[in-house]
Amino acid sequence: MPDNMDMSINYTSLVIIIIYNNIIM
Repeated sequence: MPDNMDMSINYTSLVIIIIYNNIIM
C-alpha cells in the first residue's frame, strides 16, 4: 500500500517538524 505508506511518512515528517520547532522555541 504505497498510498498508506506515503501518508504515514508525511504525518511523521509533520510531527517531527512540529516537535523540532517546539524544542527550538
